[in-house]
Amino acid sequence: KVAIIDQGFQYNHPDLAEKVIDVKYISNTILENEYHGTAIAGIIASTYLGVAPNNVELILINIDFDSITESELIEAFNYAKDAGAKIINCSWG
Repeated sequence: KVAIIDQGFQYNHPDLAEKVIDVKYISNTILENEYHGTAIAGIIASTYLGVAPNNVELILINIDFDSITESELIEAFNYAKDAGAKIINCSWG
């Protein structure tokens, strides 16, 4: 199980949808036209180019970098841990 804490996911992406086991919105903002999280999920789990395409389960945790608070970041990490993530990815700029 890999948790990705990032901004903007396309949860139904055809190459990733079957690997998504959990979705959590920490920031209550749905970010249209922002798919950095999808790109990172693809690098990890894409059938064609991912580094771990087999037997990976994704926990996608959506945050909004423009308005996230410290307590929300802590909530995101705790959620990942409680959901059983063995790896937590944070590729923030």
